[in-house]
Amino acid sequence: MGIYRQKKSKVFWMSKTVCGILYRKSTETNSKMEARAVYERWAAELTESIKSGQPVIKKTESREIQLSFYQMIDKYLEWAEPRLKGAKIKRYVFNRIKTFIPDMPLTQIDNNVLEKLQTAFIKKEFSIAYNNKAYNTIKAMLSKACNWDLISEDGLRKARKAKQLKGETKRLRYLSEEEAERLIFN
Repeated sequence: MGIYRQKKSKVFWMSKTVCGILYRKSTETNSKMEARAVYERWAAELTESIKSGQPVIKKTESREIQLSFYQMIDKYLEWAEPRLKGAKIKRYVFNRIKTFIPDMPLTQIDNNVLEKLQTAFIKKEFSIAYNNKAYNTIKAMLSKACNWDLISEDGLRKARKAKQLKGETKRLRYLSEEEAERLIFN
């Protein structure tokens, strides 16, 4: 994750996700150079304490991520519906995806899960375009989850390792009579 500055904050903050647990802490400095040094020391201490099995930090400084895949879908759709034009389509796609991916912790969604979804869609003879649409919908949701600090950037990278299917994804479309008239007479 790294260092960042929150809105209305005079100091830099740092965060790091380890084993599905998000740790955040203030660097207590407004200098970016000092904040980087503090972050490097803190990340090393965090990694060492996890390796040694000792308590990492105070409970007030950590927040365990307990969001499931289905909960994230609901949260994402709640965010998307007033903002995105294609939110109804995303809702439909997610309802179909739910029949193929069981509810699991959000941090466990990776390329293996997405490739299994692609395989299931291929076996059900869904089109390549629909398969890629489902993949892109999940990827967009996971990107938003990363922005909201619900998953780490590493978790997002793991999910992005799955690739879109190659093949014909275009559809044949004809002009309506109104569109043809506008094309000819304008």
